[in-house]
Amino acid sequence: MAKKHASPDEYKKAAILLAVRGRTMSRADAYEKYMLSSDEFSLWELAFDAEGIIGLRDRRLAARRRARKSPPSKAEWVTASTKTPLGSPLNLRNALQ
Repeated sequence: MAKKHASPDEYKKAAILLAVRGRTMSRADAYEKYMLSSDEFSLWELAFDAEGIIGLRDRRLAARRRARKSPPSKAEWVTASTKTPLGSPLNLRNALQ
């Protein structure tokens, strides 16, 4: 099986990130020139630190974005709250009935 290489897109992201870290480019310049938000750039930093260039792939970043999503919806919260440990007040109340 052929080894997959990171696309130029990941390399460009890494170059931008390393230019900012090496103080060749300011963060503000990177944000403006490449139309980045501070959140997106922070995501790149976390991904690069964790996985290197491969972490900068779009699908890897998309997974990180999903992991950073807003708090759970009401339906997710209700589902999670019904799965409480045995010693919780909800289970104790149900056990006493």
